[in-house]
Amino acid sequence: MNLRQTFNNIVPNPFSDKSTLSDLEKKISLIKGSFNIFSIFLRLVVLFIIAFILKNYFNVPILAIYILLGVEVFITLIKVYFYFKAIKAINIVGTKDSGLSYRRILIINEYYTTIQSGITFIASFIGICLLFFLVYNKILNLNNIIILANEINLLVIGCVLLFFITLRLLAFVTFYIRYRLIKKIPEGIKFEKVNQNYNLILAKVNIVKLSILVGVVLIIFTLIYFSDVLRIPLNIILIGFAFIFSALFLALIFNIFSYQRLRRVNFVNNDILLGEDGGPSAKNINLSPKYRDEEVLATIFGINRAMARFKDVFKKETRVISSSFLGVGKTSCPENSILITNHRLLFLQLPVTGGDKVIENITYIVRNFLFNRAEIMEKGEELLETDSFEKILELTRYDIFYKDIKSFILTRFSIKIKTFDGHSFAYFFIDKKYRELLNKILPQYLKGKYESK
Repeated sequence: MNLRQTFNNIVPNPFSDKSTLSDLEKKISLIKGSFNIFSIFLRLVVLFIIAFILKNYFNVPILAIYILLGVEVFITLIKVYFYFKAIKAINIVGTKDSGLSYRRILIINEYYTTIQSGITFIASFIGICLLFFLVYNKILNLNNIIILANEINLLVIGCVLLFFITLRLLAFVTFYIRYRLIKKIPEGIKFEKVNQNYNLILAKVNIVKLSILVGVVLIIFTLIYFSDVLRIPLNIILIGFAFIFSALFLALIFNIFSYQRLRRVNFVNNDILLGEDGGPSAKNINLSPKYRDEEVLATIFGINRAMARFKDVFKKETRVISSSFLGVGKTSCPENSILITNHRLLFLQLPVTGGDKVIENITYIVRNFLFNRAEIMEKGEELLETDSFEKILELTRYDIFYKDIKSFILTRFSIKIKTFDGHSFAYFFIDKKYRELLNKILPQYLKGKYESK
């Protein structure tokens, strides 16, 4: 086995300009599967420790422990088996077509998770029924268990077991519904649309689950309120109900608003920033070459805005930290490429996957910069080959003429620019070939204003 190749196949590598977003999702799934297998073995150790405590400190009959432990060990081994199956299936998924590959990975993950959940429910149901049967027929005597108070009768034990099995049934139904809905995500759509559909499905399922839980809380409160089985004071019941109900209801409202915001997301990333105090803006760009002899000398595909000054954090136009509200947001500085001409630097937002949007846990600007530079390069080269210079300018967020630059500092993976009008700009890049490119071209235009560290 080639360990280095195995490592490269599993661990995302931001220094590779060949990776794609679907390749990243594939590797994330493989890593999660590997960690899940490791955590399951730890779970087995915990189960045996719990069994030891139940036997020696709570006097639980050994037969009951064998039943509970056996069910959980069986479930654990089943999970290990299907994690291996999922890893094997995901590992052979190609990542050339980003949207199609991502959809396939989601389906595989949900398929095996659904099977695991179904077997977990069946095994738990059989184990609980067997345990309840033994207790009901007094084959197992639980009277000596310290943890059980005299007031808690067989009915209460049955209700607890029923609640436990209901949770596992609900989990199985939830995963099954998710799996069926994910399979309906259309083929042939782009990565960001697949991700949007997937998150909409999760939001729908969460809304249904929270609605059910709100109803269950109301039913439980009603039963407790009109029953004296647990003999809990009324004020404690009311406080507990108010707290739990309020938390669930607020979560439900937030999920509904989040669903609506996510559904309205439009992945159009050619909207131009019209900032006034964040430096040169798109509205100030002359959409025709300012000099007749202007030509593109070189390109840098794959940049990410960095904080040039601390005060930039407080300006929307220069804030490099992306933000989102209710799972949806956008990045204020979405430029991802630089075009170097013989008169100026053009900072472009090439239209690649996700644009400037932030969807749940994905900030597309950062994801594209780290793991999808191949698409940025592809779109950039296509743009240079097929479109006019005027079309390129339409994608420009802002430009900086060499005559306006006060200082230009190049480090190993970053550039920092100061202009005579007091603005500062900083960007990261990863591919080391661009450092050599900048060192070759810019000194002749910036002269003493150019510094390479």
